[in-house]
Amino acid sequence: MSRSLKDGQYVGIDDSKFGDPRGVTTARDTQAGTTVMIKWFQIRSREQLEEAKEEADNLKSFDHPNIVKFFDYLGNVRPAWWEFGPLSFIVMEYCDGGSLSDWIGDMERKNKLPTRDEVFHISSQIVAGLRYCHMQNKVHLDIKPANIFLKSNGMVVKIGDFGSASAVKSVVKTSTSTNAAHVKNTELYAPPELFTEFGIAKSAALDIWGFGLVLQELITLKHAFYPVNDPLLNLSNQIKSNIRDGKRTKIFDFREDFAEFTDFEDLLKKCLSSEKRDRPRNAIELASENIFQHVFATDENTEDKTVSEKFIELEKKLEREKIENRSLETSNRMLNEENSRLNDELEKLRKKYQKTDLQNTKFFKLKVDYDEIKEQNRKLKRENEKLLAKLSQATSSRSTVALSTPSVVVQPQQRRVVTTRRVTSRVIRKPSSSSSRPNSSSNTYTV
Repeated sequence: MSRSLKDGQYVGIDDSKFGDPRGVTTARDTQAGTTVMIKWFQIRSREQLEEAKEEADNLKSFDHPNIVKFFDYLGNVRPAWWEFGPLSFIVMEYCDGGSLSDWIGDMERKNKLPTRDEVFHISSQIVAGLRYCHMQNKVHLDIKPANIFLKSNGMVVKIGDFGSASAVKSVVKTSTSTNAAHVKNTELYAPPELFTEFGIAKSAALDIWGFGLVLQELITLKHAFYPVNDPLLNLSNQIKSNIRDGKRTKIFDFREDFAEFTDFEDLLKKCLSSEKRDRPRNAIELASENIFQHVFATDENTEDKTVSEKFIELEKKLEREKIENRSLETSNRMLNEENSRLNDELEKLRKKYQKTDLQNTKFFKLKVDYDEIKEQNRKLKRENEKLLAKLSQATSSRSTVALSTPSVVVQPQQRRVVTTRRVTSRVIRKPSSSSSRPNSSSNTYTV
């Protein structure tokens, strides 16, 4: 059910989210017109009231782009919708990207490992926030992925949940004397000395250990003391055992591209050393490590402002890039549509070309056949011409023979006829001596 606080200034509070002594929910600030995050505390003793007030005071004193902003504190109030005693509320900046723990879980579900740029972008902002705290002589004491928050699609990183934070040099309780529900969530991010020593001084070095665990989990998506070879059912106990025994996994146990993270592996060796003296003493020293050195200015009076300005400028730059990316995405979508259309046209042309090519192939074959037939015709024509020439020559010869033969044959006949006629015409009968007595033989002379 939706609830409200402070005379309706904060509305839309879901009290079902308050399922544990430190429940968190979102609400709407009607005056600012923004979404805020509200953390509640059940007040059953003066110590709990002081605890809530101390966290609010810690947040009030911080002003850094990599720390969740404090807006309001409502101490020891009795809302009309709550009948189980007084409550305290801290109103804070809402981070729309969720926690780093959510982000890591999402990457794991996608089976996708962060890039080196993503790791550096997130880790350098955590260092900037921690460094600011340590320069204020405050320690967080509960650095873990669930207490790191993201804004603007993960581009801005903020440290939150300062419920365990306090001034340096006070004494931190051991796991045997703290709230069980709280310890169960933080023991996996506690340094080995918390398992062996009863009362240890709160120091910035404890935050360095937490940062190391967050950094390795960011790179590998696994706890730095995750059992590689034989994970048991009781994974939590095995991780705590590995912390006590100093059995840290390496980046190359989980990434094939581990060579890109050599400098991060060197940093992890320092931050997660079982020996406290081998770790950087605070985030100020951590920021001077080679991997982060170029991010932070060296002037103590201006370095925090410089870092803040860098991240603010980065946020603005990224916002501009997001706008440009949206424009590019629109252009890219239009280009894809045009490319799809052109591909369709190309496919049509390809089919048309295939058809034309097939026709061309047939035409070429016909042309080859035509040329062969044409050549054969030329040969036949030449042969015909030769035959015609021979035939003409032979015909001419026969004609000559036919014409000459009759003159030879006919001429004697004519001559005989003529001769005969001449002879006949010249027949002279010789008169007989006696006409009464014919001569028994006639003499004919032919001239």
